[in-house]
Amino acid sequence: MRPTRAARELFMCACAEASEISFAVGVEHLVLACAVYGALEVDPDDIRDRIVADERDALASIGISRDSVRDELEDRLRATACMPVSPEAKRMLELASRRRAQVTASELLATLEQHSATARRLLRELRR
Repeated sequence: MRPTRAARELFMCACAEASEISFAVGVEHLVLACAVYGALEVDPDDIRDRIVADERDALASIGISRDSVRDELEDRLRATACMPVSPEAKRMLELASRRRAQVTASELLATLEQHSATARRLLRELRR
């Protein structure tokens, strides 16, 4: 099944957001796209801040500065047509598209909440 226009728009939003703050498109960027499209009552800026903080903490735990990695990769990331997409994000998009003829932000969010531990953790932290 080909992705619906709405699913493509959500994915492109996630890609655009990831290109601004991250190194690849992950489930967290799909959650962010759902918030941008109004399916989640969380400020998208709060999600962006959480994504950056999680990346910073993960890299710091192995002694790497997120900012130095970002600076090093910035030109390479901007030169590519599409950023890498995590296997989990691909699976979530496939599940959402397979289960519904039209994929709205609310339906994608429901799929993420039901099938992604990563999304559930992020949403739990954001809703505190």
